[in-house]
Amino acid sequence: MERDTRLTKDVRSGKNISLNLKLAIVIICAVIGAVIQFCINEYLCELYIEKVYMSDSAVLERDRENISDFIDYVSENDISVKNMTGLTDWQENANYMDLIIFKNDHIVFDAMDEGSYEYEADEEYYRQYYNFFPVRFKDGTYDVCIIDYSEARILNALMLVCFLISFVTLIVVIIAYNSSQMKRIITLTNEVDEIEAYKLDGTITIKGRDEIAHLAADIDDMRNRIIEQLTREQKAWQANSELVTSLAHDIRTPLTVLSGYLELLMHDDIKSEAERDAYIRLCSEKAEQLKSMSDRMFNFFFVYSGNDYQVSLEEYDAKTLLDQMLLEYVVLFDEKGFTFSHKGIEEEIIISVDTDCMKRLMDNIFSNIDKYADMEKPIIIEETFDRGELHIKIRNAISKDRNKSVSTRVGIKTCRKLAGQMGGSLRTEESNKYYMVHLVLPAKIKN
Repeated sequence: MERDTRLTKDVRSGKNISLNLKLAIVIICAVIGAVIQFCINEYLCELYIEKVYMSDSAVLERDRENISDFIDYVSENDISVKNMTGLTDWQENANYMDLIIFKNDHIVFDAMDEGSYEYEADEEYYRQYYNFFPVRFKDGTYDVCIIDYSEARILNALMLVCFLISFVTLIVVIIAYNSSQMKRIITLTNEVDEIEAYKLDGTITIKGRDEIAHLAADIDDMRNRIIEQLTREQKAWQANSELVTSLAHDIRTPLTVLSGYLELLMHDDIKSEAERDAYIRLCSEKAEQLKSMSDRMFNFFFVYSGNDYQVSLEEYDAKTLLDQMLLEYVVLFDEKGFTFSHKGIEEEIIISVDTDCMKRLMDNIFSNIDKYADMEKPIIIEETFDRGELHIKIRNAISKDRNKSVSTRVGIKTCRKLAGQMGGSLRTEESNKYYMVHLVLPAKIKN
């Protein structure tokens, strides 16, 4: 879990790259790669045309094949050099080829010059670059050159193939990137399905710093919170079971003793009033012990059960209600040897509270004071009104003889929850010498 938490913090603290930006970068890189690939393929194709297709041996072989086809055409159709129609028909059917016919340094037919007839030309120049072959026509033998530029057709076809390869590469790269993102989403979906099935021991895959990674981090936080909640519930359930078992055992003893004392009081076997008073005092102590146990049970179940205390808020004069409540504790604690310093509110204000809820809250606060306060120093109670809130601060000195292992802080948790249900709040402050409870309740000036 520590590793998962560290990964989650790294994702949120680092520099983020959005999916749109990543897609744009991938497309740009794919386009650049496709262009580079096209240029390389184009160079290789041109190199092939130059070194292989246009080599002297390959050109000579094609020229021989072309002249052989032309000789067959002339023979089969009894063509003469003056038969412009016949020569033109062959030229039109011959793709990527031009026909030139020479006779004594004169061109008698030139397909590149739209079949021009009988004009003087430098035959040596043509023979330097092209292959000439003697062909017998109807009206004599002439030198024939067939210029083959089919390399243009081959090159165009190869360029088309290069373009398609680069385009397919571009598409494949983009599809591969999208597939990787879809794979991340599918993986995350499967992991969420496992969480839904309460298989919480798995891990959430967190990769990158984009929106998917943030979503995975949030899901991992949710998984960790569920684990923590289930752990707390399990501990609370175990604690509840232990508490119920413990209280059931603990309550049985004082109940048995109390029942025995009451049975004695119901009979006339008591010899004196002093003995009766002693039994009554013992019954009171056992009753107080049972009340303390029941309060402990209420506080524990109230804090850990997850259920709210049913409150019924009513408006009261703050000064009257607080003086009445605090007076009970002042009288009770005065008998135990405690002293008080009380500063009440001066304003006439109204508070909306549940009196039972307030009584339980005060019972818990003063129960802690009874256990942990130093009797030699006064308990300071201060009430103030500020900006729509009533502040009640109860401070006591901490006894040096207190048993720190006794406190479970369930009572304070109960107080916080009770205060929250009345729309207020409660916090505590503790030092080496003093302990203070600060209760805040919503209030308003009395009309």
